[in-house]
Amino acid sequence: MASRLSDNKLSKGTTKQIRIDEELHRQLKVKASAQGETMKGLLEEALAEVLSPIPILGKSIR
Repeated sequence: MASRLSDNKLSKGTTKQIRIDEELHRQLKVKASAQGETMKGLLEEALAEVLSPIPILGKSIR
């Protein structure tokens, strides 16, 4: 029940927290450390790449 209350508390306001798989978190932490970057920076780069427009025959889609 405690975790459910925590979930409700997070969803009521704006937050920058997300829940990710423990192994993905570990891999992200190791990669950020190896590259001398922050975890936030790596995540923002990855999201920007995934969400960027994809050119198809001269057109862009999202």
